[in-house]
Amino acid sequence: MPDRTGPDDTMDAGYPAVPGPTPAEREATLHEVARAFFPDATAMLPGSPGDHLLRVERPGETWCVRRWRPGTNLSRIGFVHAALRAAHAAELDAVPHVATVPAGFTGLTVAGDDRAVVSRDGAFFDAQSWVSGRPLARGLSFVNTGGEHPNVPAPVLRAAVVETATLLARLHGAMIPALDREDRPAMALGRLGNVVDQTWRAHQHRLGPAAPLDPLVRRWRTAGRRVMPLALDLVGERGPREGDGHDLVVAHGDLWPAHVMSDRQGRSRGVSGIIDWTDATASSPAIDIAQLVAHFGGWRADTVEEVLGAYVAVRPLSPTARRMLPAVAALDLVAEAGYLLILANQEEVQRDGRDLRDVREGAEMLIQSLEILASVLAHGEVRAPRGARPWVRWTPPA
Repeated sequence: MPDRTGPDDTMDAGYPAVPGPTPAEREATLHEVARAFFPDATAMLPGSPGDHLLRVERPGETWCVRRWRPGTNLSRIGFVHAALRAAHAAELDAVPHVATVPAGFTGLTVAGDDRAVVSRDGAFFDAQSWVSGRPLARGLSFVNTGGEHPNVPAPVLRAAVVETATLLARLHGAMIPALDREDRPAMALGRLGNVVDQTWRAHQHRLGPAAPLDPLVRRWRTAGRRVMPLALDLVGERGPREGDGHDLVVAHGDLWPAHVMSDRQGRSRGVSGIIDWTDATASSPAIDIAQLVAHFGGWRADTVEEVLGAYVAVRPLSPTARRMLPAVAALDLVAEAGYLLILANQEEVQRDGRDLRDVREGAEMLIQSLEILASVLAHGEVRAPRGARPWVRWTPPA
């Protein structure tokens, strides 16, 4: 998951303000980069109300040019590209293709050995194909100070969640070759615990003045105080480490309904792809599985059962990863619910009744799951319905 920790005076925790060029200059740069990748482009349209994406049409194809988040290093972009290419090498077209700048182009700085990244004004840009379909749900209508749409959870049909679990398992298996990179970004679960612990403390400080007046903040703080010691203990001293023989995959790391595309297939719709791999990292599959359950309708024992069943039907999942799942989900929810509550207390969000409603409804959905997980972690098992498969039950690792 992205690091939601930021300086206390940052408007968006985890997304520092972007200094420098004006919005018009930033848009002009996107167009310039798009022409470098696609000299034969026939149309260029904003990829979203934010200013970091540009949709590019060329004969028979649609692409998306992206300005990467400030502070992103070239090795991370190379890792993401390697993972996407590995998926396509395994004949999985459910993720974007990566474009390269045509040979002979000299107008901008082309970074990397494969000519897939352009550098301009201290920022990195790439171009990826537009995955067909529509997202299962959309992010918020406003953009944060990083020029991006904050994501929110949404109720998603169980069939789509299970289908996404199957696709995730296939992608996790197909992207394994990208883990051979020496410069791969990694997020061991112990480190994840440390990051969320810092985020938890920062969020409490930011939300302290709102706590007496906001019941959602009080619920978040109460549930967080229950889960944090238990979850940190599980993923820290007793959790798995990267490279110690446990599962290691290319985790999406920030999976929300807005990132899963659905396309019509006859009279029904099916999951057509997963987009926005900018936070991909070498980590446990428990991160993606936890986010799939918690962000796509909320934590329910029967959903956990079906998601795990669909996943392990494609690729194995170690007992340790299964046991870590509630702790990883709880950590994710502490960070993400707190982030949405911070957004809900910002003036520009409060001025728009629809935005405020969407943010608070999203925060409440996450907090409800967090409260359920507080009980799960305290009692040592997921209370599944009768007949549940054994992997739904959870006991702390020895």
